[in-house]
Amino acid sequence: GARFSTAGKVVVTGCLGRRDPSGIRAMPEVLGVIEASGDDLPRRIEESFAGSGAPAENTAAARVRTRSYIKIQDGCDGQCSYCIVPSVRGKPSSRPIGEVIEHAKQLISAGVPEIVFTGVTIGKYSDGGRDLASLAYEILSLDGNFRLRITSIEPRHVTDDLVSLFGHPKLCDHIHLPLQSGSDAVLSSMRRPYTRAEYIETANRFREKLPDMAIGADIIVGYPGETDEDFEQTLDAVRRAGVTHVHQFSYSPRGGTPSADMKECGPAVVAERAKRLKSLAAERLREYERRFDGKVLMSVVERGGSDGFSALSSNYLKAPLGEGAGRRWGEIVPVRFALTERGAHGEIVTP
Repeated sequence: GARFSTAGKVVVTGCLGRRDPSGIRAMPEVLGVIEASGDDLPRRIEESFAGSGAPAENTAAARVRTRSYIKIQDGCDGQCSYCIVPSVRGKPSSRPIGEVIEHAKQLISAGVPEIVFTGVTIGKYSDGGRDLASLAYEILSLDGNFRLRITSIEPRHVTDDLVSLFGHPKLCDHIHLPLQSGSDAVLSSMRRPYTRAEYIETANRFREKLPDMAIGADIIVGYPGETDEDFEQTLDAVRRAGVTHVHQFSYSPRGGTPSADMKECGPAVVAERAKRLKSLAAERLREYERRFDGKVLMSVVERGGSDGFSALSSNYLKAPLGEGAGRRWGEIVPVRFALTERGAHGEIVTP
């Protein structure tokens, strides 16, 4: 069975620490709660562990990643009825563009193969009139053997300039567009600022630029008041928008949000819908993977998978790699994807 340390201590950061600091501090496993963020966070974490019996710095494992994340933005001014983030993260704020570029240069010099933009609402990025598309263009213009992945962006924050970047050899052909529901009635109750039709149209703008592009979507199952018809519309929207990767959640209330006081769907109903969505998501991904069966895709070699290493393609397909892949860890290499009865498998193509 699994073995767990009873001597370890935890430092809590982020939204939870800000929302309920006294409750978190009362937990015996918690060493401290840090409400700081950004550049001040690492220093505050070190201070929390000072004198706590934590391992000395020179005994800690080196923190090396094949994909490195650059947080370009924080905060949100949305009013989604189920979300606590705006009240704990504050209004949108953006990291200076020069600072982001310098961070990216350091990562590229260190040999990081993939840079990932992250934030709370990265589509709100703005610095001196420069938006997300401008920032991405600056990073893509840097020298070096790397690629850039843009993570989750709200549908209404997608601009023509952003769409036009896709197809650039250094930009991953993958975008994540939160959907949450495919029903206009539920979207309205959620206070999501778009309609079903607008979401599908936005997804198709990317599809028109790159027909084989990967499109991810967050979906909440069992939001209060969701009917069978609402759920059917969500399944239909997934198909119409060409979603390839579904990240699903079963609704759970967050204290202090408007939806927390609404009557929830029954657990059995939520479980049945979640099972159906999971089945559709698996079907969508298999169908997408079939397009690339036997094709060579440039992929980052990462740790993971049954054989110890796996490949992550530009369009977010994952596959375990065979013996010897460790020699290419942290590199972008050509990988031939193949589908077997057990799922996808990859083989590095050697010249």
